[in-house]
Formats: sequence, structure tokens, C-alpha cells
Amino acid sequence: ASSGGQGGGQSGSSYKVLVLDSFTRDVITPLLRLNDLRKCGVTLYLLIDSERQNVPDVPAVYFVRATDVNVSRVTQDLAVGTYDVAHLNFC
Repeated sequence: ASSGGQGGGQSGSSYKVLVLDSFTRDVITPLLRLNDLRKCGVTLYLLIDSERQNVPDVPAVYFVRATDVNVSRVTQDLAVGTYDVAHLNFC
């Protein structure tokens, strides 16, 4: 479940990383343009199964399927502090 955060779409001075799997990327691609994501504070989106560097001062929003592989990747990210805060949303 996603928690806290800023409502209304304006992100203020913070930015976010959006972490997707291939399925959820295909879900949002026809619905949201890059500009829409930027208005919500998302400046970078990455696939969960790609190599990702730690960005420990940035919150991440995960929008992924609840598969064993995805849950394992999220758990690994949390264990090593890949992002500052994780907002987890399953599709």
C-alpha cells in the first residue's frame, strides 16, 4: 500500500523514482505521458528487473505485479537502502 506523500500532483522540491515491471509499464504507457509523470514529481522511471544504482536520498514508488520475483527485488532494494522511502503498489 502506498502511504503518505504529497497529494494533488505537485511535488514541491522533491522528486521520485517510479519502478515498474514490464506489465505495469504497458498499463500506464497509454494512460500517462512523461509530462504527466513529471507533474507528479516523477523524474525517472526504471524497470524492476534492470540494473539500478542506489539513490538513497530519493523516494521510490513501486507499481508492480505481486509476483515472487518482484517481491524479492523490492525486499532486496529495501535491505540495501536503494531508495530513501518506498511506496509499494501492487497491480
